[in-house]
Amino acid sequence: MIRLLAITVAVLVVTGMAGSAYAACDNDTPSSNQQVTCKTNGGVDTTGIIGNPNVTGVGVEVQQGAKIVPQGTDAAAISVAGGGWIVGNLGVLQGSGVGGDGVDFTSSNGTLTVNNLGTVNGANGVLSFASGSTLFVNNDSTISGTIRGIGSFGTTTVFNSGTISSAADAISISILRDASQAETITNSGVISGGSSAISISTAGPTTITNVGRIDNGITPNASALAITIGNDGTVNNKAGATITGQTIGISIGGNGTGAGTVINDGGIIGLNGDAIKITGVGTITNTGVILGINGNGLKIGGVGTLTNSGTITGFNGDGVIISGDSIIKNSGTIKGGVQASAIAIKGQATITNDANALISSGLNAIDVAGTGVSSITNFGRIDTALAQSFRRANAIAIAGDANVTNKAGGTITGQNIGISVGGNVALTNETGATITGSLGVRAQTGSIINAGIISGGGDLGTGVFFSDSGTITNSGTIAGPGTQGIGVRINQLGNITNNAGATISGNFGIVLGHGTVFNAGTIASGSGQAVGFDGDSSLTNLGRIEGDVRMGSGNAVLAIATGSVIIGKVEAARTTEPARRSCSSSAMAATSMTAPSPASRA
Repeated sequence: MIRLLAITVAVLVVTGMAGSAYAACDNDTPSSNQQVTCKTNGGVDTTGIIGNPNVTGVGVEVQQGAKIVPQGTDAAAISVAGGGWIVGNLGVLQGSGVGGDGVDFTSSNGTLTVNNLGTVNGANGVLSFASGSTLFVNNDSTISGTIRGIGSFGTTTVFNSGTISSAADAISISILRDASQAETITNSGVISGGSSAISISTAGPTTITNVGRIDNGITPNASALAITIGNDGTVNNKAGATITGQTIGISIGGNGTGAGTVINDGGIIGLNGDAIKITGVGTITNTGVILGINGNGLKIGGVGTLTNSGTITGFNGDGVIISGDSIIKNSGTIKGGVQASAIAIKGQATITNDANALISSGLNAIDVAGTGVSSITNFGRIDTALAQSFRRANAIAIAGDANVTNKAGGTITGQNIGISVGGNVALTNETGATITGSLGVRAQTGSIINAGIISGGGDLGTGVFFSDSGTITNSGTIAGPGTQGIGVRINQLGNITNNAGATISGNFGIVLGHGTVFNAGTIASGSGQAVGFDGDSSLTNLGRIEGDVRMGSGNAVLAIATGSVIIGKVEAARTTEPARRSCSSSAMAATSMTAPSPASRA
């Protein structure tokens, strides 16, 4: 309503300007501060209106039904070389020949305002050719061009509630030298271009607000983009609005390292590319739909910040891929394709997945390649539901160190591994939280506090595996239920506390290189040992152990509290002394046993 009022006022200003009035566009070469009126009954003006460089402050009113169609070769309907012109059109402005524009503006330091409620057409519907110019276009009807609907080499502001179209670029703005010049486009209608709906190659920032439709039309070029912004840019796509690119929906920073901000409450689609691609730093807020059908949902080349409560999908690509460090808060859905990740981060990541939110794909649902410390907090669901094989099908895969908290109600499920960490992990799995996979948790070193469920599946499934050393405090369930499964395996130093009411189970319950086990709950095995050490070992049992216990080849200390249970034999490794070799009991008084030193075993 405000913009329509502004257009009406502008047309009235044209009508009331000082100077003589000319009927039927009879004055085709006005002087400064004159008014040109092309009347409804004046016929077709075949000359066109020409304003010389020193002519300023001219108003042109083209009434409904009036037409300006010049007969000259490649001539513009209105050609403006001075500044301060206002064109109000309710009729037809048609450039002639192959190169004639509807409105042509060549002033290097002037201002042109075009208020269109009629039809403007030509090689360029409206062209502002000089690099110091300022162009304002208010369009409520139709502006079209074979080369550009609107083309500008100066500062440009466009308000569109009608249609702006071209077989090439619907709107094209190019200013490469002046970073102070900002471009603004507000669309509530249709902007459609076969190459680009909006193409901005400027040194300054661009702001685009869309409450309508921006696309590449019905016959797009194979490489067409909906919006391309060469430098910094902000795109605000409102509820109900759509931006659809034949390849990319929105591209920001194509000239180098431009920063981009996208606020999406509507729909952004890349049909054969990324829905959103930002070369530099990117900030995305999404409550709508972001969809890359044959590409990624969102791709950021620098540091990225994402707040999502809508849906982001890379149907045949990653849902989100960020090359720098990232902060992601998801309360909606982020999905990757069968051969891709939902979230792929090349730097460090801080990710929060809220209750009822989903992060899902075929390969690693969350894949963090950075070697620093990443943090993941999950209240919702993270899985590899689309996985077609075990390869890289981990719910969470982090190359460096990680702090992971799986909150009550959270589920982390990998076809291969639930959580895989290349360095050190600090994991808290709360009551009511679940981590599952062929291998539940794998890391080099770290600590785990578990009050929920950690489980490995398949014949070789392992609940928790540390390739080096690790510490576990368990108040829940850790299981490796397969025929060769292991509840907990730690290759080097391990310290495990299994609290009252907690369970660690598998075909092998616990396998340690060396370390300590304190049990007040249940440790159970199948055909393997319930607890097995290779080196120095210390076992304190206040609970229940179902299966054999094998102490290590170094110093071994066994403490069994009154009322505790061991169903199986206790064996000191590589000793031939029968009294020290085995011990079977269902309840024993507190005692301890130290295995012979290697020298005494010789």
